[in-house]
Amino acid sequence: MRHETSFLITLMCVVMACGASQAAPTLQVGSPTLAPGGTGVLPLSVSGGAEPFAGINARLVLPPKIHCTEVLLGPALSGGFIKDSLVAGDPETVTVVAYSGSLTFTNGEVLHLQLRADADAAVGAQDVVFASAKAEVTVNAKWALSNATGETSIKDILPQNGKITVTVNIEGEPPAEGELPDSDTDGLPDDWELEHFGTLDQGPNDDFDGDGLSNGQERDRGFNPALFVGDVDGNKTITGADATRVLQIIVGLRETGTLLDWADTNHDGTITPADATRVLQIVTEMRSIESIQR
Repeated sequence: MRHETSFLITLMCVVMACGASQAAPTLQVGSPTLAPGGTGVLPLSVSGGAEPFAGINARLVLPPKIHCTEVLLGPALSGGFIKDSLVAGDPETVTVVAYSGSLTFTNGEVLHLQLRADADAAVGAQDVVFASAKAEVTVNAKWALSNATGETSIKDILPQNGKITVTVNIEGEPPAEGELPDSDTDGLPDDWELEHFGTLDQGPNDDFDGDGLSNGQERDRGFNPALFVGDVDGNKTITGADATRVLQIIVGLRETGTLLDWADTNHDGTITPADATRVLQIVTEMRSIESIQR
């Protein structure tokens, strides 16, 4: 996360703080559940948008001892969007921005705020709200969307706050209805840990497969935390050599064997030139690792 005054945030929030209104879309904060010391994802979504948007900015106030560690693009935004975030003054207040000069979006989850709860975070449900005051830096809007050209700010927005629930199972006490058993109270259900790791030794902040996403982040997204898709040679990085191995499998110069899961980037059970293309797009930064995870 960026901890200094960001040029992008300053520029975008100034531009998006002035302009005409359109039909009011809804900007909604999600309601995730975290364990003390654990991680989770807070989605920020747009709905009811009649016209496409080119950018968004919002300033959120998280509950005490809940921190935003990173901001990722949500499924409604492609890798062509620029995203940024800023924490200023109050460590639980975060400003987020996403913008593209050529792409647009309408409805869906636009940003994912990666959260971490301190070990002594209060247990229970607490509100996540949009900031009501001007930030210490040059951030003029509590929330705003830009029109498709990025020239006009749409401030007539219906905000919907969310809640963050911090919950923990007391040792020896059965989980509450709807909760999965988590005997080591690390925020990762026992069955999920045993399925993917075979033990309960991994924590939510660990990165078992070395792909840059923590175990907690992968669980929140429904990915396999033991599978670094695209890393065909198993060296914890994705390079042109991995794309070469995919092509070698295609032309029969290399046996598939256990490489199938790593080389099959679209998870269709076959390895084709499209899989090699996806690996090369990661190498050239035209595609993110996250976009081919599962």
